[in-house]
Amino acid sequence: MLITGKNFTILSLILSIVFIIIGSSLIKNYKENKSFKEIIKTATKETKLIDANFDHNQALDFSDYIKSQNLKLPKIIINFDTHSDLYINKPITIPKEEGIASWINAYLAKYPTVEELYWVMPDKEATTQELQVIFAQNDINELFDGVEFYGNSLYFELPQDYFIKNPLNKISYSQDFIIDKRNGRLNEYIEKNKYSQQLTNQYTNFGKRIKITTCTIDTLPDFKGSKVFLSIDADYISNSGFDTLKNFKLIRNKKEIMQEFFEIFETINSKNIQPEYISLSLSPQYLPKQYHKFTYKIFQKIIKFSNKKDALNTYTRGYNITPSGRNPEEKIDYTK
Repeated sequence: MLITGKNFTILSLILSIVFIIIGSSLIKNYKENKSFKEIIKTATKETKLIDANFDHNQALDFSDYIKSQNLKLPKIIINFDTHSDLYINKPITIPKEEGIASWINAYLAKYPTVEELYWVMPDKEATTQELQVIFAQNDINELFDGVEFYGNSLYFELPQDYFIKNPLNKISYSQDFIIDKRNGRLNEYIEKNKYSQQLTNQYTNFGKRIKITTCTIDTLPDFKGSKVFLSIDADYISNSGFDTLKNFKLIRNKKEIMQEFFEIFETINSKNIQPEYISLSLSPQYLPKQYHKFTYKIFQKIIKFSNKKDALNTYTRGYNITPSGRNPEEKIDYTK
């Protein structure tokens, strides 16, 4: 093909446009990566240790490791999670096999210096009307067999539409509990409530008061001057709905997942959260499978940008740890 002066001018113009588009994209990606790096560096400036693990109860292996280094655990836990990982009126009786649904019970019992727990749930979970009604329902009919913590426990006066009129992304909800330091049994403490007194009087001499606040990222308070143990469960970012209340799903694509991590760490900075320790849990049973490797790579970026090392490589706990070991189908290497 003969390239004339006119054709050459048009070709040059097309190539220039292509280079501008490619260059702009590269610059944008560079800025995004640089921005995330700076956000992480700021958020982790007071952080001593970070652990990227697979199952959420492995946060207990991490906390055990922290104590083994003669370090003190903070008085505050902030847990970004679709699930509360707490049970009401249920003792945790098997050491080293504390489940993913009750690891915080074990944590509170093992480390009684903890005074406050903040459960940060996804905004969509907090604003789904069916779930808002469930938040308000007391658990008295199921309580004596043990029940997963999910909002109101014993406060009978709470209207069924309370969380519809007062969604958790507009106002947080705080409750007082007593934890049995011997076995992690947790019950709500309400003055002049006969059921609360009946339950908590069982372990008055072994009890520890703790405040639990359920909220969203918007209703987290300012934590200026307070050290925290920060836990981030990947199912907060994207959740397949497996074994989740009413099969609640929140499936995001890769761009949206990355944006959620941006928002979490921007919030950490804007609300003066100073995480001394950070536990990052993949929760592969709940995170959509197609995002396992992608999310784990984000974990590794967070560790790299914080200028830390991954604290642990082996764990005694897990989603399906039994006396015979982990179920073979759970042996997945997400680092490859």
